[in-house]
Amino acid sequence: MKYKQLLSVLFFYLINQAVLAEGPVWKVSNGESHLLIGGTIHMLSENDYPLPSVFNQAYDNAEVLVFEINPDLVSSAEVGEKFLEYALYNDNRTLKDVLSPSTYKMLHLFLEKRGMSVKSFSSMKPSMLSIVLTVAELQRLGLAGVGVDEFFNQRAKRDNKKRQSLETIDDQFNALLSLGIDKEDEVILHALDELENMAREMQKIKQAWRKGDNNELSEVALLPWMDKFPQMYQFLLVQRNQRWLPQLEEFIRTPEIEYILVGALHLAGPDGVLEMLKAKGYSVKKL
Repeated sequence: MKYKQLLSVLFFYLINQAVLAEGPVWKVSNGESHLLIGGTIHMLSENDYPLPSVFNQAYDNAEVLVFEINPDLVSSAEVGEKFLEYALYNDNRTLKDVLSPSTYKMLHLFLEKRGMSVKSFSSMKPSMLSIVLTVAELQRLGLAGVGVDEFFNQRAKRDNKKRQSLETIDDQFNALLSLGIDKEDEVILHALDELENMAREMQKIKQAWRKGDNNELSEVALLPWMDKFPQMYQFLLVQRNQRWLPQLEEFIRTPEIEYILVGALHLAGPDGVLEMLKAKGYSVKKL
């Protein structure tokens, strides 16, 4: 190998090692004890692995893993049935009743392009339909594989590490149900716009997430949400962060080291968990 080629390979190696060394994981301490907290993406592609090395570093140092909800429940039949209870209208209303004719037509055309029928979702609430369509689009793009939470859940089960959760599945469904109440048209139109640009937007989000760059993550994913749906932002993000805070403080006080894994947007922005903990006087340092 020529000297120039060797330098190129070495430079490439060092750059990639530096990227792998970064990541969205922080140590939160009160001077005596601490916890570790990492921002996750719930669905990833095979190309997103290996994860930044700080994820493994935190896992190795932790005695307890704490997720938003128990990951074992996500794919269970019981939760599938419960989702339908929350997702479907039970008063004979349909999408045609709650959407304007123009929005309904746009939804119909989008689903038709994806080989689906709007009639299949006629009884589904727009908020929950937006979630279903997002997952379907991620699957179509090959981006709906094992996410960070499930990856470490399976690892913790193999290693017999303790696992806990911050919420119940009902807590999550109630939060999702709040999406766009009385703003059904806006929710569907926003979802359709995001779905058309999903691949590009996910690439931006993942780049910011892998680096643990919460400022960039806020610019790409959080600020548009705050601007378009401030009530949804408050209910889905801010209020849940506030409900988690006492639990996180209790975890910090325990002698065990907990490793908290929550969606990356919960850690970003002025209302993120990390800023809330700083405001309480805790030391927050990126690993």
